[in-house]
Amino acid sequence: MSDFTARSALQTGLDLIRRRPLLILLWAALTLAQTVFFTFIRARLLEQMQAGIFAGAASAFSGQFLAFTAAASVLSLMLTALLWTSAFRAILRPAEGAVLALGLEELCVFVSWVIIQLVVATAAALLPVFVVSHFGAPGDDRIPFAIAVVETLGLLWSAVASAWAFDRRRVGLFRCWTIAGDRIWLLAVLVVGVDLLQRLIKNLATVFIFRQYTTSRLGLLGLSVTRTRSVLVPPRDPLQEIFDPAILAEYAFSAVIGALLIAIVAGVVASAYRTRETESQADAFS
Repeated sequence: MSDFTARSALQTGLDLIRRRPLLILLWAALTLAQTVFFTFIRARLLEQMQAGIFAGAASAFSGQFLAFTAAASVLSLMLTALLWTSAFRAILRPAEGAVLALGLEELCVFVSWVIIQLVVATAAALLPVFVVSHFGAPGDDRIPFAIAVVETLGLLWSAVASAWAFDRRRVGLFRCWTIAGDRIWLLAVLVVGVDLLQRLIKNLATVFIFRQYTTSRLGLLGLSVTRTRSVLVPPRDPLQEIFDPAILAEYAFSAVIGALLIAIVAGVVASAYRTRETESQADAFS
């Protein structure tokens, strides 16, 4: 009999949050630091590009901006791999006690995330073309909604692949689905549901709490947000906006929600993986 249920799977992640609150806060702090740093560099580069347009040297700064975007994407995925590996280590190998580490597990998880996110980015880029060609020019939130769904499915795939890569120390983008066995649909519903819930929470906060300098509108099912600067609010220096208390509060809130998402989703996937491994061992000795 399988002991993988919705309650037990969600409880695994909640237990991690209860047992290791400082670890969750560390994940949030690292995410916040990365967001502030990348936003700071991006704002400086945009300022230089604007100045370069008037000086006739915009192309040089455009190249720097593209290089920064590529480097930021790689570094962001590296941090993502570290955090997810930390979560699976805390759940599947609590005796190791390592908070963050660099090893073969992290490398395999990183490679898995890079490949899957390339697939997700490609799908997200092609979605507007598909929507327009099949439904005409949309006047609503169908495209942001469709992209949110693709990103959520990408999270599901990435989480399952990360658990496989962590425990097996190799990349298995398709073989990783064997960890779900006959409970794949329950696993998918739990992960997708948790991700959609955290998206809704963050978007509701964006619209109703963090709205000092923009007017915001929830998209379809609350899965997207349209933010428009009010004409009554004069534009401010981008660097000043980064360190505005309200902006930092929004970044911090998003980082905490992201850390909780990792803990709960990793708990769900690890629970399915642990159940599958127990069943495999029982079959081997039967």
